[in-house]
Formats: sequence, structure tokens, C-alpha cells
Amino acid sequence: MLAAQARAPVTHFESALELEACQNLLDQRNALAEQAMKAEIALVRTIRERICPILSQQADGANANDRNELTIDY
Repeated sequence: MLAAQARAPVTHFESALELEACQNLLDQRNALAEQAMKAEIALVRTIRERICPILSQQADGANANDRNELTIDY
């Protein structure tokens, strides 16, 4: 039988460490998500180039003309 263990109250220092650990994990997640999105876009561009080079040229031309607008990636 397991005895219930009482946990001591969390100190300010422990709370700060947990907050820092959470922020580090969030930063890692954001970096991995950005890396995954870039890899997915590169894959879409590669496939688009193979399937329809003319569409790929049009999309690349549209993206080069106006960098303030959303890019065409389909």
C-alpha cells in the first residue's frame, strides 16, 4: 500500500524555475514548428515544380513581385 505523500508548498524560486522550463519548452516548440513549416513549404514547391512547372513559375513570379502580400503556395 502506498502512503500519501504531502508535498511542501512551492517556493517562489521553484515557481520561477518551472516558469523558465515552460518558456524553454515553448521556445523549442516554436522553433520546431517554424522548421516544420519551412520544410513543408519546400516540399510543396518541389512537388509543384514536378507536376506543373508553369504554375510554379507563375507562383514564384507573383511572390517575387510583391513581398508584402501572402505568397502563393499550392
